[in-house]
Amino acid sequence: MGKRDFFGWLALALLCVGAGLAYYYYGVAPRTLRVAAPPSGTQTTQFLQAMASALRKEGARVRLTVIPFDSNEAIAAAFEAQKADLAAVRADRALPSSAVGVAELGRFTALVLVRPGAGIEKFADLRGRLLAELTPSKTGAGVFRELAQLSHFSREEFQPQEIGILSAIGPAISAGNLDAVLASVPRGSTAFLDEMHAVERAFGAPPVFLPIGEAAALSKINSVFKAEDIAAGELASIPVTPPVALPTVTFPLLLVAHRDESPAIIEELTAQMFDVRSSLMAQYPGAARLAALDTTRGGAIPVHGGAATYYDASETSFLARYSDVLWLLLFGFSTIASAVVWLMRRLFPSERELLRTEHTELLEIMRKVRESDDAEALDQAESRIDEILASIAKLAFEGKLDSSQKSAFDITIARLEKTIEVKRQSLERR
Repeated sequence: MGKRDFFGWLALALLCVGAGLAYYYYGVAPRTLRVAAPPSGTQTTQFLQAMASALRKEGARVRLTVIPFDSNEAIAAAFEAQKADLAAVRADRALPSSAVGVAELGRFTALVLVRPGAGIEKFADLRGRLLAELTPSKTGAGVFRELAQLSHFSREEFQPQEIGILSAIGPAISAGNLDAVLASVPRGSTAFLDEMHAVERAFGAPPVFLPIGEAAALSKINSVFKAEDIAAGELASIPVTPPVALPTVTFPLLLVAHRDESPAIIEELTAQMFDVRSSLMAQYPGAARLAALDTTRGGAIPVHGGAATYYDASETSFLARYSDVLWLLLFGFSTIASAVVWLMRRLFPSERELLRTEHTELLEIMRKVRESDDAEALDQAESRIDEILASIAKLAFEGKLDSSQKSAFDITIARLEKTIEVKRQSLERR
């Protein structure tokens, strides 16, 4: 084996190792994504932790690490600072600039708990009242601010006090004689009972649930919001809470990713989450709230390309889904084969050099035949031609001879055989 062939084999080995490492890194090696989540103990964080645990047990390639934060602002800041790859954010607030949706983790329900006897019967009656919002975030944005703007409240007429923890409800109501408490709670959350009991103790009587009749109008203005009814007894059965069905507004809790995150990774993560959802529901019923996002044009939430690919795949036919692959197999095979042949010739030029040498030898044989007057020399020439033909046939069988090279040999050998035939006839006439 020549020096050039040795380096050719070395380059081919390195190419194969590099391709194998690339395939392992992009197709096999586990990838862990960091998720910025609400405070520990909340329904959302418990669900994400259960999902992360399920993905590890299933040996999923894309896995999750949940990082709790104290507020929505802290979640958004960590996401924007690239300290998290994913984030669980409320859709009633402005999404981070680089965020696109992956899935819906659940829905929030807007509730207004009114002090009995306060004379508040509709949302517009909250104008200028003493209010508090139970939220881990700032009160200057969100669903209640949207409702206040829809009702044409000025900023001075709607300034709810921020209450971050349940234990602060009583002192806030007692100190300020609050008229109502605003709360956005995950639909189906049992934690709401603690909030309602805290408000009841502070008011000294069960609070009145305020119907939000503006929900339908808000949903027309902003499609993120939906007008829905809370069924009687949906929040608690004993006592029946609320006592009657009432209209309210809901909005989604989103799992978002950075816009430039790998589509393949997000598609695989989305598929894995929905794959383990059914098994996860047995120990965590809230997993049933995991839902797909709307990928149609004009949807309320921009969807990551990887997640959209997963959602749309279930709605397309086999031919539509794999048309690009089929096209590549049918029409790109010859191009791929040509590229492989070119690479092998660049790495292993010995066969090409051998062909060039043998072609040159055939031309030299033709010169000698034209100058020879000896029948024995013609026999030797034909014997050598047979050897060269055998070598060419072997290379052709191994796929190392392309059509242009074969044509050059065919023309040369045909011409050479004709020359030998004419030379023999000339010798026989003498």
